[in-house]
Amino acid sequence: MTRVLLVDDHKAVRASLWELLESIDAVDVVGEASSGEEAVRKARTLEPDVVVMDLAMPGMGGLEATRRITALGLRTRILVLTVHDEDEFLATAMEAGAASFLNKSVADTELEGELEAIMRGTS
Repeated sequence: MTRVLLVDDHKAVRASLWELLESIDAVDVVGEASSGEEAVRKARTLEPDVVVMDLAMPGMGGLEATRRITALGLRTRILVLTVHDEDEFLATAMEAGAASFLNKSVADTELEGELEAIMRGTS
């Protein structure tokens, strides 16, 4: 079972993604966060396998939260899920420690496969 922490500042987006993730047999959503600061705290305490991370959030954004979660030394992998153009943010997200990068426009069809790839170490 893949334990997932869901991070997005929009409640409706979190609710939709939660429903999508919970429909996947091998996934257990263990928590949610609405900010980067909250994501770091919850990652530390919940130690999820994967954090599904939005980039654009007020306060600490997803890139800084990714850096800080990665620096905790957990086995947690970060999947950046954003509306931003891949060309603009992909390299920066990977440098920050993200394991994968996915546009929200394809989340309904590609999120499950991307989570599986992350857990296999092949994303």
